[in-house]
Amino acid sequence: MFSQWLERSGCEIRDLDESVTERFLYHELKARWPHVCAPAILRRLLALLRRIGAVPPGEPTPQRSPAQQLTYNYRQFLLVERALSLETANGWVRFIDKFLSELLAPMR
Repeated sequence: MFSQWLERSGCEIRDLDESVTERFLYHELKARWPHVCAPAILRRLLALLRRIGAVPPGEPTPQRSPAQQLTYNYRQFLLVERALSLETANGWVRFIDKFLSELLAPMR
């Protein structure tokens, strides 16, 4: 499915990055049965293609605060393990961000 989508969208291998794979997951798989393993498979494919030099290296990941790391991990859990839609996961992440900011505010 990914290969066919790349062909239809005019993307080539050298154009692949996280934004391309996210677009595929959002536009192609959101209306179908959630393929829980698809995000992990595409991350592994992207890592392999980077290792062999077929696609440019990814952007360095900025350092996250502990609260940001918790939020990121939770979002990934919702998307990958629970197979929630991007909109639903983002809604929960906003809720968690608010919760963590209120929880950590007295500590500052």
